[in-house]
Amino acid sequence: MKNKEILNKVKQNHSIIVVAVVGIVVAFMAYNYLVLAPQKKLDYQKEKAEQAESIFDSCVESSYKDYAENFEINCTLMGLNLDCNLPAEMADSLKSDYQSSQKLCLEEFKARK
Repeated sequence: MKNKEILNKVKQNHSIIVVAVVGIVVAFMAYNYLVLAPQKKLDYQKEKAEQAESIFDSCVESSYKDYAENFEINCTLMGLNLDCNLPAEMADSLKSDYQSSQKLCLEEFKARK
């Protein structure tokens, strides 16, 4: 009789261990699905947004440098000081090019976001 009791207790303990292990595995999977996966997605989205902002900032900066450089080149070609007043038509053309360049930066930024 004692052997049967011992065998029953071993079976009960074995069942408890199996249930505990299954419970731990289920809890781990739930934690991974409910906590870790969403956090990884948020981290990825944040990184992507930061990269898009960095690219946008570089684009806008480059756009302004090109505008300023073209302005100075045109002043020099006309024999004027670097901070000259260009004729309205030329200044408007440079400004229009600058605005178009900025618009492209914004479109690229929106596409990356």
